[in-house]
Amino acid sequence: MKKYLFPLFAIFMLLSITKVKAQINIQDSLALVYFYDSTGGPNWFNNTNWLTKAPVSSWKGIKVSGGRVTSIDMSGGNGFGNGLIGTIPSSIGNLTNLTYLDFTENKLSGTIPSSIGNLTNLTSLRLTSNKLSGTIPSSIGNLTKLQLLQLPYNQLSDSIPSSFVNLTNLKTLNLNVNQLSGNIPSWLGNLTNLTYLGLGANLLDDSIPSSLSNLINLTELELSSNQLSDSIPSSLGYMPNLQYLSLGGNQLTGTIPTSLGNATNLINLYLDDTQLSGTIPSSLGNLTKLVTLYLDNNQLSGSIPSCIGTLTNLRNIDFSYNQLSGAIPSSLRNLLNLINYPGPGLALNNNQFTFAGMENINSIAVYAPQAIIPLSNSNNILSVSVGGTPANDTFRWYRNDTLVALNIGDSTYTATSNGSYWAVATNALANQLTLYSDTIAVNNIVNNLPFAIFPNPAINIATIRFGQTIDNANIAVYDMAGRSVINKPINGSINTYKLNIQSLANGVYVLKINTNTSSYTDKLMVSK
Repeated sequence: MKKYLFPLFAIFMLLSITKVKAQINIQDSLALVYFYDSTGGPNWFNNTNWLTKAPVSSWKGIKVSGGRVTSIDMSGGNGFGNGLIGTIPSSIGNLTNLTYLDFTENKLSGTIPSSIGNLTNLTSLRLTSNKLSGTIPSSIGNLTKLQLLQLPYNQLSDSIPSSFVNLTNLKTLNLNVNQLSGNIPSWLGNLTNLTYLGLGANLLDDSIPSSLSNLINLTELELSSNQLSDSIPSSLGYMPNLQYLSLGGNQLTGTIPTSLGNATNLINLYLDDTQLSGTIPSSLGNLTKLVTLYLDNNQLSGSIPSCIGTLTNLRNIDFSYNQLSGAIPSSLRNLLNLINYPGPGLALNNNQFTFAGMENINSIAVYAPQAIIPLSNSNNILSVSVGGTPANDTFRWYRNDTLVALNIGDSTYTATSNGSYWAVATNALANQLTLYSDTIAVNNIVNNLPFAIFPNPAINIATIRFGQTIDNANIAVYDMAGRSVINKPINGSINTYKLNIQSLANGVYVLKINTNTSSYTDKLMVSK
């Protein structure tokens, strides 16, 4: 008996509604009553006039034209829903004059009824931010007048229905943040009226179809956070109206296509968190409207093109977590629009940069930490290359974790004892960054140095004074690449030796004394 209560109530309401001045189609009235009951109407945030004798056109969210319901808007306005909970009844498909349907930001669950495909007059369908699940009904492909289809932030699964190929009037297709799987259909390139295509945060795989470049009216392409693989199609660079391109959070490989430099209307470019390699193409310098450039969390190498500094509209740049190296271009100082709150708008951290060029961008960038730098050993003269102005560089040398030297402006250290050595470098201006060297073992030192060099730095003559008389030795000088530049035999017994170094260029060298029983080294500096 109980199962007949609702239909009897509905009939009673229909009889009441038909008595009001604003006549309404009985089929539409019944569909609205079922909708009210199925979605928790008594508990909506606003259910003004619903199921009363007031004209249906005065019911919250309803518009009527010619006695037929043409619009249902339960979004609540200002991005808030109207508290709908429950399921969308199949009877919604009886409202065949609907042109606008919006259930945004409610708590509707269950599936999208296939009967929604009966609403062939719809131009806008918005089901954003609910708890809808199951597959997207292929019947939506019947809605050939649709210009806007928004189904994001639900739990929809399976593939994108092939029937969508019929939706040639679509301008917006938003399926972001669901659980859609399969590939991105190449036929999407036939929907040439699209200005927005959003498929982000799903489970889509395979490659990005090059046919998407046929979408010449597209301004926004959102494909991030899927499982897309293969390379970025170069054809994406030939989409004349594209302003927003987001491909991050995928498994894309290969290089950044130089053709992207042709997409000169780009404002936001997100290629972060993929597996891109190679260098940053200088063609990106053509993107003069660019405001956001994210290339972080890739495997990019090489240096930053100086042309990036010409993109003066940039507010956010993220090159962090790559393998970039080389000197930071001074042109980056021209980026006066970088956002400085909550932090600098230029992220360079976790690469392989040193202090080279870093002093000039200290105030606009986050650049620490960086990768460990190599430590070189040439005849027990240890050295690191850290860039920057030498006078601003400070080096701390450690042997077996004990500080053994602190040098300013001198990136070398002469090991006098066996042990494990490593260095720490800082810069007075680029003060965010501390560079750490790798560790190197020195194990060929027999005694402490038995000689001294005067002066050091030397100009033309370096005087070598021995701590004791030596016999039949050999004096050799090596450059920092390990090449022999001077080799002099010593015959007889001496305490002092004057070494002619006029042929040497300015720089740091290794001076090595070989006797019959031992070898000794020290650092020789030449400054003319």
